[in-house]
Amino acid sequence: MAFMNQEKKAKIVEQLKKVMPRNWKYSLTVHHHSSITLAIMSAPVDLFGLHKNREHWTNGYIQLNEYYLQNQYDSPVLDTMLKIRDAMNTGNWDKSDIQTDYFDVGHYAYIHIGKWDKPFHWTENPGAQFAKRIRVEPTYDQLKARIAELESRQSNG
Repeated sequence: MAFMNQEKKAKIVEQLKKVMPRNWKYSLTVHHHSSITLAIMSAPVDLFGLHKNREHWTNGYIQLNEYYLQNQYDSPVLDTMLKIRDAMNTGNWDKSDIQTDYFDVGHYAYIHIGKWDKPFHWTENPGAQFAKRIRVEPTYDQLKARIAELESRQSNG
């Protein structure tokens, strides 16, 4: 049965301090004596903008799927998130059998970017650990020109 308390949280905090980038602000909360949630509130890297499915999240808040982080971020952010996930699972176990609807975990661990009532804040520190990726959306005219170019290649080739 999942169980989380302040004593287990303290052990997780020790591990998080080792892997969490120094300039990231976060909070760690225990919920219902069964789970622990890490909310990353600000960082010098745009964790919201770098998320692969950011178009599904519009309010500056993302609930990460801890089991499929590779589907949400690329390296180097992915590497940091995997270390964070490992630290969140300090002292945890998973002896669950989903086919028989049997769940046996030490505790549940969740990672969020921002909170439902307080969005993530990108601090844009130029000396940040990760390079920021800026995605510029093409204009309508640029898209129209690109389509015309592709159509002419198709008709010529």
